[in-house]
Amino acid sequence: MLSRRNAIIIAMLALCGCGADLRVVEVEGIARGATGGMVYLALWRDGQGSNVDSCRVGASGSFTLTCQVDVCELAELRFERSVGPIALVLHPGDRIGLTITPGGAELRGSSESAQLLAIERSLSVYNDELMGLAALPDSAAPLRQQRADSIVGLAQGLLRSYIDDNPYSLTAMLLLNLPMDGGGRLMGYAEHRDAYRKVARCLGEVYPDRPDVVRFGDMVRKLELYHGAALSGPSLRPGDMMPTLRVPLSDSSEIQLPGSPARLVLLDFAARWGEAAGGEADLTALFERYRGRGLELIQVVSTLDAQPLNDTVPWLRTVVGNPQEYSIFSQLNIVELPCNFLIDRQGRLLARDVYGDELMQLVERSLPRPPRPMADTIGRRAELMLAMPRLGPVHPVVNPES
Repeated sequence: MLSRRNAIIIAMLALCGCGADLRVVEVEGIARGATGGMVYLALWRDGQGSNVDSCRVGASGSFTLTCQVDVCELAELRFERSVGPIALVLHPGDRIGLTITPGGAELRGSSESAQLLAIERSLSVYNDELMGLAALPDSAAPLRQQRADSIVGLAQGLLRSYIDDNPYSLTAMLLLNLPMDGGGRLMGYAEHRDAYRKVARCLGEVYPDRPDVVRFGDMVRKLELYHGAALSGPSLRPGDMMPTLRVPLSDSSEIQLPGSPARLVLLDFAARWGEAAGGEADLTALFERYRGRGLELIQVVSTLDAQPLNDTVPWLRTVVGNPQEYSIFSQLNIVELPCNFLIDRQGRLLARDVYGDELMQLVERSLPRPPRPMADTIGRRAELMLAMPRLGPVHPVVNPES
């Protein structure tokens, strides 16, 4: 028989062993498309992915990766060959199984990871539908915009449903930060304000010292303060006259609007809180096409720290710090970035928050058409003359001999 002392020691050792085992997460799977390449398991901490394990995918496509986590962690599988990254949510003790085929992936052993994978698949379908709308002709622009708005609404509804049901999950925080083309978030703060506040409160209770949760809570508090300040500003609608604006420049000078000699001014506000700003290719195409017809583009980019940007653009761009510290943002009731304002020469607002083809068409309609080159005009008139029907010899109306 075991003595009481030995029994206590064995029980303590068993508990220690179980505690260590429960922290180990194992991810094993089959990915035949990645055979022979490396696969990496990365944990997302402090906004960056850090590899914690890796192996070579076997001849049969099999791989096994492990790591230790003390609390729930966001993670990602990255494959060297043919297979796209797969997001995971790791809980201590998870045993995750993956089967990856050309048609998609099946996941077992982690309900939260499976839900995240399902959401990613749905978002991919919505994105493909949006890309397909680009093939529609310009004559279908109203229908295209209506359908695009519907698809974005479906995507937001999908995310909102998960967030409402799982406000204590890190996945909810991840979905609230999903980027949208052109910058900003798919789940904008102004429209989904209550979801941000609920998730920040719930996660703050569960992970009070976790750095990414603390940063998220700070962001929500700042957005809430700014949201209230911005809502107290004027609500500008197309047709309204713009207030007098002073756009701060990097050399401490200012540009006053209205006051530009341009026929049309696009005042664009963007954020660069990562490595790259979205939407610059579209702006370049727009500016190069219409600058000669009187379009001026002024862009205000917030980088939070107001550090100069390394890249260059052909239009006027100024960099500012935290938008809460600049009156122009509250003057224009700017709650979310990006946003823009299309202003005519008289200082009247033509449109707000228009992008892509809709913006291109609006600029085209608002600017005078360029004059035809003289050679084209003469050639066109000659074509018209040749195309006129011949009526026979021309007789004067008055006979000069009479």
